Amino acid sequence: LKQKLLYYVVSHADGIVTISQSEESALRALFPDKKIKFIHLGTDIEFFKPRETEEENFILSVGRDPGRDFKTLFEAVKDLDIEIKITARPHQLKRFGILPANVTVHDFTPQELILQYAKAKLIVLPLGIQIGQENNAMGCSTLVEATAMGKAIIATKTATMESYITDGENGILIPRRNSDAMRKAIEWLLRNETQRWKLGNHARLYATEFCSSELFAHELGTFLKEIYSHDGN
Repeated sequence: LKQKLLYYVVSHADGIVTISQSEESALRALFPDKKIKFIHLGTDIEFFKPRETEEENFILSVGRDPGRDFKTLFEAVKDLDIEIKITARPHQLKRFGILPANVTVHDFTPQELILQYAKAKLIVLPLGIQIGQENNAMGCSTLVEATAMGKAIIATKTATMESYITDGENGILIPRRNSDAMRKAIEWLLRNETQRWKLGNHARLYATEFCSSELFAHELGTFLKEIYSHDGN
C-alpha cells in the first residue's frame, strides 16, 4: 500500500528533488519523463563550523531519528577506553537495557551540540537501514552537520552516505552491521590524529562547496523555475 501511494504521489508531481545521487538514478528509471534533480542537503555552515577548542576523550553519535544501528555501535566500542556520548530519543535505547559502561546518553540543545561536535575526537554514524531501502535519508542531517563542523566521520555505507562521503577522503564508510570493521576504523582514527585532522579538513571543504543552506536554496529555486517554465503556468 505504501509503495502504491508513493508511486501515485510521485507520478503526479511536477518535479522531484532528491538528496542522494542513487535516489535520483532510481527515480529516473521509474519516471523517465519527470524532472528529477539531486540537490545536496544544506545546512548553516556558519552555525556548524569548526571551533577553536581542544579535543576531549570522547566519541559523539547523534541520532534522534529512527534507523540507527546502536547495537553494532555498542558491540564496536565495548571495553574501549573512551566515552561514547549519544544524543538519541530514550525509546530508541530501551531495548538495550543496561548500556555499556562507557556509553552516556544526552539531550543536548542545538547550542550544546555545537560544542560537543567541536570537542569530540570523531563522529560515528551507525545506520540500520535495511537492504532495499538504500535511498533512505535518515542520518543525512547529522552527516552534513558533522561535515560542516570539520570532523572525522565514520558512517555505515548506504547509498545516501555514498552521495556525500568518498571513503578515505572526507570520511570512512563501513559495511552494514559490521562491528569489527567499525571498531577497527574507530581505533585507527583514535591512534592517528593526523588522519582525523585530514578527514575533518576535507569534510569541511566538502560542506562549504556542496552543503551550504544558501547553495541548497539557490539550486532548489533554480529547479523550481525550470519546472515553472516547462509547465508554462
